[in-house]
Amino acid sequence: MNNEKLMRPQVKPCPICGNTPLLDSCSLDHGNGHGYPGCYVYLLKCDVCGRVEAQSNSVGCSDNEAKIQAIINWNAEVDKIEHFLANKNK
Repeated sequence: MNNEKLMRPQVKPCPICGNTPLLDSCSLDHGNGHGYPGCYVYLLKCDVCGRVEAQSNSVGCSDNEAKIQAIINWNAEVDKIEHFLANKNK
């Protein structure tokens, strides 16, 4: 299977403010012979309220797979928060 052709799941909006989160990346190459050259951490974070975030890294997988995993992790966090908020006042 060609990893670059994997469909990315749709990113759910922030359960707190409704904003669409931004996908950011940070290199895991520390530039001193340590770290993971060519690998990145992908972070989804709400840039409005900053309350919700999720991440994954590309160590051992392609960048596309790592981005997809970050989206899956974000959506799982959104689901947990929505479930909590729905049951909070019951």
